[in-house]
Amino acid sequence: MRQIALVFVLLILLSPAACTAREGFTIEGTVVDAETGKEVSREGMYLHFFCDEIDHQETLESARTASYEISMPKSTVRIRAFDTSKRYHLFEKTVQVEGDELQFDIAVVPTHYILLTGKIVDLNTGKRILPKPGIGATPLFDFTTERGFGEGMISPSSNGTYSLRVPREKLTIQVVDTPLGVKQGTLDLTGQEGEEFVFDLELE
Repeated sequence: MRQIALVFVLLILLSPAACTAREGFTIEGTVVDAETGKEVSREGMYLHFFCDEIDHQETLESARTASYEISMPKSTVRIRAFDTSKRYHLFEKTVQVEGDELQFDIAVVPTHYILLTGKIVDLNTGKRILPKPGIGATPLFDFTTERGFGEGMISPSSNGTYSLRVPREKLTIQVVDTPLGVKQGTLDLTGQEGEEFVFDLELE
């Protein structure tokens, strides 16, 4: 009888219902565009969840799906969505889980930034600049707005091109880790229409 009882307990523990049981407070939903209401892929986006009262954090990394699900140990949860591609502004809100589960769609606001793309070229040789191994071997480009906000530092990709999403403002471009200088160190994107603007970074 004792062996039968043990087997019965093991069957209960290994049953699908037991394996899928969720602990804590579950939040699930979809990331959506705050202006259009359409689903937004989480590719390039990181979702952070905080229970500040116990200093607890969970992170869902980039994914191609728009949906998410997370279980937290406390019912008060601060949600932060950070888009590394700069398609959307930083989202942050504290929610309260009533009961065991909360359905919550994360509505992110688009930045309306423009995608800057182009080649990185050495005008002395006419060739594209490619990344090289070692510290200080590859030029780094820093983009700053007229308001003094840094919009990111980039380096050449494997084929000598680059891409960076930037605001439609006046930009200053500086280069480091090279004796060369940028031929055109400023770029005015004020009022620029379209989703992409081609601009080659030329060094001389």
